[in-house]
Amino acid sequence: MAGDERRGDKWTFDKRIPIIPAVLLIAQAIGFVVYAAKLEGRVVTLEEKSLKNEPLIEKVVRLDEKVVGLEKQGDRILQKLDKVIEKGH
Repeated sequence: MAGDERRGDKWTFDKRIPIIPAVLLIAQAIGFVVYAAKLEGRVVTLEEKSLKNEPLIEKVVRLDEKVVGLEKQGDRILQKLDKVIEKGH
């Protein structure tokens, strides 16, 4: 049977591993872990800064809305002044 023939073809590991590729693989894994840890720290720092800046962003948005309102009022005042000047001439 085909199943009986395959029993003799088992996978086995050879204990002889070249030292250079093993060291490089371990160094690469350690490097990745260090990189990921630093990246996590940077993300946490950015999140903290973002949370600190939220109130300031809200204030800037409100101030922007006030400036737009003041610009509209200024335009209306200028239009009224123009009408008064035209009537005076």
